[in-house]
Amino acid sequence: MAADCRHRIPQPVVESRPVTTALGAMLLLLAMLHQPVALAHQLETDGDIGVLMHVDPGDEPVVGEQATFMLDIQDRRGAFLLAGCDCRLRLSLDGGEVFSGQIKDDKSGTLTVQVLFAKPGIYRAEVTGDPLSGTVFQKFRVVFDVRVTPGESSGGSWWLLIACAIAALIVATGLMRKFWKRR
Repeated sequence: MAADCRHRIPQPVVESRPVTTALGAMLLLLAMLHQPVALAHQLETDGDIGVLMHVDPGDEPVVGEQATFMLDIQDRRGAFLLAGCDCRLRLSLDGGEVFSGQIKDDKSGTLTVQVLFAKPGIYRAEVTGDPLSGTVFQKFRVVFDVRVTPGESSGGSWWLLIACAIAALIVATGLMRKFWKRR
């Protein structure tokens, strides 16, 4: 007669902690659904000219702190030269101009403009370029939206980092409880 070779496989102990599980799930969902308002790099084009814009600090300019607009201007035909361009940045809020400045080369090839914002809001940033005499690139105008926040810069949404840490702690605590109950 054949021996019974069936082994009994222990079933895991499943513990239900609805409040802890629900809280952890909500925090994880919040962290996953968070969509930053500002984009790290914004690209706009006008004909053959493309302008890539980045704003420091962290694409989240803050009232009362120095913000640096960094621009990369490219021409599909290769005709654009900053030295032959009257390139400007104009900022407006609620239809009124609040800043106008010339775009300068910071000697590393990055085109920069520094601005100090006085009020929070959604600013309209207009970058224009007019060829100076003797240059042949296409005149251009592109527009970006820039959100300026009150208070301190978040450097990448600290609340999101805190929510993820809390969710990780809740999950880790639940796993540790399950592990220790098995012993």
